[in-house]
Amino acid sequence: KNHVYSVYPFYAAAYASDGNSIIPPLPDVSPEKYQFINEFYGKDDHVAYFKGIPIEGSDAKTFILSGDYAKDRSRVYFDGLEVKDMDPATFIPIDGGGYTRDKNGGYYGLDAVEDQLGHPVNYTGRLVAGADPETFTMIKGEKVDYGKDKTRYFWGGVAQ
Repeated sequence: KNHVYSVYPFYAAAYASDGNSIIPPLPDVSPEKYQFINEFYGKDDHVAYFKGIPIEGSDAKTFILSGDYAKDRSRVYFDGLEVKDMDPATFIPIDGGGYTRDKNGGYYGLDAVEDQLGHPVNYTGRLVAGADPETFTMIKGEKVDYGKDKTRYFWGGVAQ
């Protein structure tokens, strides 16, 4: 009644495994101000959360979902981690595949930047060389790896 709990299945399974534990509440989160966005993301007045973990530097007031991604006024996120060098104001996930675009160009997939233990700390988009950012899109009804812009076709992020 007075707390917000992460109901993400991983946490529930971990805390329920011994039969005696309970799922701990999210610290310093008011139930009156917390908003569930989907099964992974939520936000309160100050910060957005991914699987119950605060997303450092996120702006809760402008935080929204954008396809499989999320964004706020200054960053694009995937799985709760920042996608570096993408412009959130012009970021668009392209339907049904690994392509996205922003004012800087088209992207195919993400590369994880990992810490010393191999855990991802952020992502970078793989820029599709030569793709026109204004006309780059997926080819509807084709395999997810196909894209095009006003002058050429792309497969797996490479011009053909």
